[in-house]
Amino acid sequence: MASVGGNEPVNLLSCDGGGIRGVSELVILDAVMKRIQELKELEDVPRPCDYFHLIGGTSTGGLLAIMLGRLEMSTEEALAAYDDFARDIFSHKRHFWTRFVEQYKAESLEQTVRQLVRDKGVGVLMRNQKSTVDTGHAFVCTMPEQKHKEMVRFRTYEISSDKYPHLLIYQAARATTAATTFFRPMPIHDDEGTKENFIDAALGTNNPATICLEEARELFGSERELNCVVSLGTGTRQKELDKYGRRGPLSQIKYLVSSVMLMKELSTDSEKVHKALEKQFDDYGKSYFRFNVDGGAQDISLADWKKMDELKERTKKYLEIAEVKKSINELVDAILQPNHGLRIGNVLRIDKNTTIPKQPRQTQRGTSSRIFTGRENLLKRLGQHFQPREPGNTSRREFQIHGMGGVGKTQIALKFTERNAQSFRHILWIDATDTVTIYQSFQKIALGILDEMDEKKSVQIVLHWLEDTDEDWLLVFDNAPDSGLSQYLPSGDQGNILYTTRHPYLKPRLRPDWVMSVDVMELQDATELLLRSAELPAYNRANWELAKLIVRELGYLPLAIDQAGAYINRAPCPLEQYLDVFRKQKEELLKNPKFEGGDALRDIAVYATFDVSLRAIKACAGKKAGMRRVEDAQAALKLLNMICFYHNEGHLHKIFEHAALERFKTDRDKYYPLRAGHVRLDEFVKTAQSKITPNTPDGQEWLAYHWLLGAQFLHEYSLIKFDNSICYVNMHVLVHNWARDCMSNKERSDWGLAARCALMDSLHLHNDVRNIIHRREMLPHLEACQRYADFDHPDLGLESEYKGLMGKLFLQNGRLEEARKAYEKAFDYRKLEFGLMHAGTCSALSQLAKIHQNQGNYAQAEELRAEVIDRRRLLHWETKWEVSQQNQPNRGKREQFHQPDFYSEELLEDYLLRGDTLALIEIYLERHQLRAAEVQLSRILKWKQIKYGADSGEAREAQIRLIKVQKFQQMGYLEDVPEGLTIEQAQNRFDLATAGRDSLDPVVIIAKERLARVLIEHKIYIPATELLESAYISRGLLYGKNSIECAHALYKYAGLLKQQNRVYEAQDHYEDALRKYNDILGSRHSKTLECTYAIAECYALRARYAEAAACAAASYDGQRDVLGPDHLATRSSAHFLRQWSHWDEMLPDWLKVQYKNQAAKATKTALGDHAPQWIREWDFVDTDKIQQAHLVLGDLQWPKYTVVTVDGYKFGQITLDGTATKTDTVPMSFEEAEDIIKRVEKVLKCD
Repeated sequence: MASVGGNEPVNLLSCDGGGIRGVSELVILDAVMKRIQELKELEDVPRPCDYFHLIGGTSTGGLLAIMLGRLEMSTEEALAAYDDFARDIFSHKRHFWTRFVEQYKAESLEQTVRQLVRDKGVGVLMRNQKSTVDTGHAFVCTMPEQKHKEMVRFRTYEISSDKYPHLLIYQAARATTAATTFFRPMPIHDDEGTKENFIDAALGTNNPATICLEEARELFGSERELNCVVSLGTGTRQKELDKYGRRGPLSQIKYLVSSVMLMKELSTDSEKVHKALEKQFDDYGKSYFRFNVDGGAQDISLADWKKMDELKERTKKYLEIAEVKKSINELVDAILQPNHGLRIGNVLRIDKNTTIPKQPRQTQRGTSSRIFTGRENLLKRLGQHFQPREPGNTSRREFQIHGMGGVGKTQIALKFTERNAQSFRHILWIDATDTVTIYQSFQKIALGILDEMDEKKSVQIVLHWLEDTDEDWLLVFDNAPDSGLSQYLPSGDQGNILYTTRHPYLKPRLRPDWVMSVDVMELQDATELLLRSAELPAYNRANWELAKLIVRELGYLPLAIDQAGAYINRAPCPLEQYLDVFRKQKEELLKNPKFEGGDALRDIAVYATFDVSLRAIKACAGKKAGMRRVEDAQAALKLLNMICFYHNEGHLHKIFEHAALERFKTDRDKYYPLRAGHVRLDEFVKTAQSKITPNTPDGQEWLAYHWLLGAQFLHEYSLIKFDNSICYVNMHVLVHNWARDCMSNKERSDWGLAARCALMDSLHLHNDVRNIIHRREMLPHLEACQRYADFDHPDLGLESEYKGLMGKLFLQNGRLEEARKAYEKAFDYRKLEFGLMHAGTCSALSQLAKIHQNQGNYAQAEELRAEVIDRRRLLHWETKWEVSQQNQPNRGKREQFHQPDFYSEELLEDYLLRGDTLALIEIYLERHQLRAAEVQLSRILKWKQIKYGADSGEAREAQIRLIKVQKFQQMGYLEDVPEGLTIEQAQNRFDLATAGRDSLDPVVIIAKERLARVLIEHKIYIPATELLESAYISRGLLYGKNSIECAHALYKYAGLLKQQNRVYEAQDHYEDALRKYNDILGSRHSKTLECTYAIAECYALRARYAEAAACAAASYDGQRDVLGPDHLATRSSAHFLRQWSHWDEMLPDWLKVQYKNQAAKATKTALGDHAPQWIREWDFVDTDKIQQAHLVLGDLQWPKYTVVTVDGYKFGQITLDGTATKTDTVPMSFEEAEDIIKRVEKVLKCD
């Protein structure tokens, strides 16, 4: 028969059978309709018959189909009616002796349906007389009592083979619900008078979704577009066979009954049909939806009406599941904005690649957006390419515009054709989305220009005309595919052709200068577009600043900006609130925008533009294996699913390259295959044997083939930008979000974990240049993984390694709190997996102690270090015991075996214990526990003397450290101890350490700092300064400018500048270091406070004592709280705080000028012409003249320097010795003296 109704895509609703459990289907459908009500802002809950074109059901599902379709009930009405008749029908069972045939009275069901029909007043016949209505058609499934293989459908619409046109509604309801043993069969006469008994069709077709598709083909035709199929279930349950009993006839009867019930359960199982359809629809996007409460039917029989409320509650909880909510939203999006090109015939045909001609749907040329903004440089380039021709020049000109979906390619083409309409006699627009739209576009041209209409020959007619005409024409192929257009191009060498496409390369390719890439908008244009779309004034500064934030969040994508502006204008939504709304409802707004943008003809959801590319890639990946580019497409899909969990741009190949090499070295490739669920991803992390080179020191290289082809394929479909020359990937932020939003919760978990595993596999603990730089570059990707895929690996041993690597990465990048949490997790997991007495557990605890030390939590760090040393000592003892038992079994009791002391030279042989001991010494020094530090340093010195010799460099280094601490205890202040090396010896050590190493190698950097220390001892400052500056620059390049290593190096460099009295430069660098320390360690860390005090000293050396006192006060307040009031640093800050607070008034101006002169001169001498202008123009007033001037004026004073001892610590102090006289004076007038004092005042204010 001919298809009915209009041409809109159809929505199908299928309802399973299940007795009173059908109420679960109504609750689910009610949630869908209320969501539609919310989005469309309707006063009442809409009726399913207004949105579903066909509703079908079996048994209780058939009854629902009649209520919702034929009786046109809302879900609220249906729920109320369902509650009533379920109680009326199933609350009274028939007499015991009749229950084996009919448990409940069929008359009760008939009377209930009859009453519903009377109440609705829509007629009594099943056949609906409103044949012109396109929605709300319904059918029910039943079967003849004696012909169980024959399916009969009672319909509300006309079908040529239908034998029951005069069937009553109640008869259809009785027949479809006549479940065996529940209701007696329903006798019905066909149109010829033949009587037949009918029962429900639950046995075999309890899920009528496939039947629904077949009916849709009969009703609407194969060519009708199919939007969505919704299948509702009545809940799943587990049914097991009872154990076989051998003790008597009763148990055997129970076993037989159980077998019969299990067979019935299997025959009415709805999930088989669902799984088959799910697989069938897999390649068609979000077209098929199944809702069925897992475990909803458990312990609830078909007639257990008293448990209906319990079932409703189970269903409501099911609807609260995040993935179910997402599916509901996707279904509503599909209903309100159909966006498939799927045909009913496509689904029902065996070959899913068979195409069926579609109804006309090509997009006409139309006009550009009413709010088109910017793009002038692109339009200018198009204008230059298609500029007016030279006389006699008719050669063909072609041009390609390519870019991602939503970037505005079509709008640029439209605007160009509008501006240049006078340059071409004919502008012909071809919608090149697919072959159907191309043919439709040519048909329109043939009819509109040539007044010819031949559907089969329209392409040839138009092409021949273009080949023969002398008039200049422009042929625009909008949304062109990458290949296959040659047959639609006119032959010859005349005319003009413009292509808009997502593909960077067309076949055949155009000349490079005939191709233009369209990127996202510039900030200025994007902001203006948003405000124009929102109809807000651009001159308002507040609007402009808010709009800039919004367009940045939208990635400057024109389509997203246009639709955001429409939402702001028409929702309405205040501009300042949009970002909050967008972040909370991002997926909803991008998948189903509530308001169209400036071009209503082409308005499409942002996510839908990306879906087009994804469907094309999936279509290619789904072709037969071995076909051209199938493997590339499959690799592209896998790669897309992984990289969307990393940062949206960067050298992503390094993750897979490092992961491949590390997995090979650690054998993870053997024991932990890289996979996402059941999808293997090993092709991305394969290695092959190669020659040993500096780039492949392990003789292995990464096989990048699949990764590169996958990335290139994604680039060709504009889902990423991929610069093959440097392997740089850039994925638009909205594509980045879309790729994850496309996934179900299970898929997101599987692919997110796979992405995280690859990233963690790429990390290594080694501190060589390659690994340090890699850890620095991986920080944004790890942050993205934690944000989008924070899933732990189920193997605790492996996950503990991952947490350790994560802690290392965070620690290196100065993210101490995140590092602490990672190491705590690593320790917890290793403790669970390996126990406390394990080397790996000790290592995690050691790293945790290091984090606390770096954070300034010295008490906690000391406690953890002591615990680590104790555990390592016990492990050392355990190992020795096991070795002794292997060599001399039964040597003695375990308890009698010698245990080394807690701190002993014997334990220092263990490099891990030695490292922990040195770390503990650092903590002692930080906490000013000098005696404890001295004891441990003495043991270190003794061990090194025995190990390396008393005159060795190692022993000398340990001795210097020990002497420093001893002098500190004796003298009350730190004093540098010479290393005792000549410059030649130090240079030789430096050359030996750095030979053959990269300039960024940590060994080279440390060697520079050690050589600088020796040069400083010999007062050779300029080369030492250059070395420390080089070390600082190298640490910045290696670890990053904002790293803790860079901050430490900068602090050292500033210290040497201060030592040379170059305090202006030193202070600048100290302040830079202070910013880094503040960001990394926090304002209350001892190192931050130490740096603050160093800045105070710089102020003091510049004779700016008020500022010096303020910095000293800040340092003192923090040190008192962090280090305690008795710490040397605290006492030093307190002393100079008191002194500098009085010096500004106390010290004579000539002494202040002397300090300033010295600082300015040191900087000017060091920097020369590179010094700041104010330094180069410094007025060096001679201090002798200042003293003479004061002598003339009668107020000359002399300072007195003394060393004072405060609480056992020695400090320098300056006091004034009263008015003084000078004997070696030069005659000076009173006026000259006053002029000099005025110059002094200017000098004191100049910096």
